[in-house]
Amino acid sequence: MTLPAPTADAIRAAVARYVADPRNALADRTLTFLFRTYPQNTDKTCVLLKVATLNALYSTQIYDVITVAKHIVASSIDTRLGSGDLGVVDLIARVTFRARIRTNYSFATKYCSWHRPDIFPICDDYVRKRLVAYKKAHRFARFSADALTDYPEFVKVLKAFQEAFKLQDIPLRDVDKFLWLEGKAASGA
Repeated sequence: MTLPAPTADAIRAAVARYVADPRNALADRTLTFLFRTYPQNTDKTCVLLKVATLNALYSTQIYDVITVAKHIVASSIDTRLGSGDLGVVDLIARVTFRARIRTNYSFATKYCSWHRPDIFPICDDYVRKRLVAYKKAHRFARFSADALTDYPEFVKVLKAFQEAFKLQDIPLRDVDKFLWLEGKAASGA
């Protein structure tokens, strides 16, 4: 079966389906409230609240939310988030747990995206797999699946996706929702 080229109408329809799901709608309203109410990342209590809620609602598999919250506060990320520094994703992602570094890449993209959805698109397994499927079907860019775990490269590929299919006017967050829903459906989840 051929994968049809994505269109603005298809993305709008996917976003409408996403928002119509009461679980997604409630989760997104909750996260919007938290990240708007506590936009700074300097208070451990506020950051812990954002980390724990994001982890629970988006199933990011952070097993020690307190350590992650402390790491974010210690990393002084607010200026970098504000300037759109894509390197902040890797800074948040790499956390030391009991003398071992763990990379929480998907969580970090989500955390940054909830602060600045206009700059930081979300990357997870469903999105990566769908981008690879579109690459195979439409050859919109040259990249390896592994390259998508490098955040600046992921953003570059996502922007190439938008450009190739003339979706530059579609917000990154809407493109993400589309790819996530399409990837989830393709995986049978």
